[in-house]
Amino acid sequence: MSEQHRWTGQNVAGRYLLGKHLGGTAHSVVFVTEIVHARAQRVAIKIVPVEGIDTDRQFARWKALSSVSHANLLKILDYGKCELDGGGHLFVVMEYADEDLADILPQRALSAEETRGMMEPVIETLAFLHERNLVHTRVHPGNILAQGDQIKLSSDSISPKGEAIGFAMANEGFSPPEWGAGPADPAEDVWSLGATVVATLTQRPPSFDESGEPALSAEMPEPFANIARESLKKDAAQRISVAGIRAKLNPASVPVVKEAARESTKIDPIAVPLSKITPPTVSERRAPISPVKPVQPNTAERKSYFLPIAVIAIVAVLLFAVPKLFRQKSDAASPAKADPGTTEVASMPKSSPSSSSANKAPKKSSPSEASLTETSQPAAPVAAPAVKTVSKPPAGTAARGEVLDQVLPDISGKARATIQGTVRLTLRLQVNATGTVDSAELDTPSSSKYFSEQAIKAAKRWQFSAPEIDGRSVPSEWLLRFEFTPSVTNVHPTQVSP
Repeated sequence: MSEQHRWTGQNVAGRYLLGKHLGGTAHSVVFVTEIVHARAQRVAIKIVPVEGIDTDRQFARWKALSSVSHANLLKILDYGKCELDGGGHLFVVMEYADEDLADILPQRALSAEETRGMMEPVIETLAFLHERNLVHTRVHPGNILAQGDQIKLSSDSISPKGEAIGFAMANEGFSPPEWGAGPADPAEDVWSLGATVVATLTQRPPSFDESGEPALSAEMPEPFANIARESLKKDAAQRISVAGIRAKLNPASVPVVKEAARESTKIDPIAVPLSKITPPTVSERRAPISPVKPVQPNTAERKSYFLPIAVIAIVAVLLFAVPKLFRQKSDAASPAKADPGTTEVASMPKSSPSSSSANKAPKKSSPSEASLTETSQPAAPVAAPAVKTVSKPPAGTAARGEVLDQVLPDISGKARATIQGTVRLTLRLQVNATGTVDSAELDTPSSSKYFSEQAIKAAKRWQFSAPEIDGRSVPSEWLLRFEFTPSVTNVHPTQVSP
């Protein structure tokens, strides 16, 4: 139908005026047109002869696909039936794309880096479809398009897995050997993607030797050559999966996922022993304190001749404690002296408050105890309650960092519309001693390049108060856990070191 550009200027279904002819195949033709509502929106319209097509089934598919939303799929906006040159045709209206890969390849091949940039969103989109038992059926350069700086796949030829392919016709050089002989299968998309990779780097579809193996140029770079060989197997059952292609394109992502799994198994048990340690810790702390607490109620029960002795004892304690209290307040004002809050906790188990060892607070253990408690690490039985009882640490001890200014990612409404459920990702931040972010990177792989980039861009603008050790500001490391939903963005910051 490549000669049907003479239809430019004709009206389709009484509402679409055909504009510039964009291209076509032996079975379809595409034009620019407009949807006019409050303002005109430029769109693309594909026209296909009705012969041999189950119209009701195709309309049902387009209706279902119009509700499928993904950032890298052209959205179906309308469809219907029309008559042109006295013949019946189907039409489908989609988002408009500026250009497609088939326009570029006659002029030049893509570089390895450009090929990788093209493949990543295509792989992500095919994985999205295959997870929903959908098959694209027509992966080739003409259906890989660009809308601004975003890669898009056409969506009009998508068929349910296990059902007959719709109106699409085989595309020479890019359709697998079994195309059209059976129901739609994801292995067909894998073969077509492998052929597209070869064409992207060589400007021509793959050729095959007598054994049926692809005849690839020795100059084709890795991992693309390996991906092509594993994708272009004649036997569909032997072909690599889309997930396998993703792993070969980015091998570093596989170990990172495993490491993240190991970390999660290490972290989970930490919460269990902490809950078990707490009870004995409390009981051990209560043993020295309990003799002190019963003093007041017991004095009321004792005989009256003990009252003068009790009064004398209380007066003596007050005479001793009041001067010491003033000395502790004075010490607190001096950063060079021991932490009185920690001294009080350390001296509780001792029988005599005037013991000289009470003035020697364990300075070195105090920062360590604070760090273990706030990072949920196992602590010694005595250390955990000691931290809970101390007041705000003065200068000279370890102090946690704090978030001073957080910036949320700028997510467009269109991007949010693509979210199914919740998109989660975690960033690891390296923060210098001034509280400024030096670097932000993914802590675990993310399936969405867009959301990852927006999160990293925002995280680099965060500001922190630097943690202090012995009164000196030190660098820190933070984890930011982002959660994106169709309506809101949540972030949970956690300091992981020091």
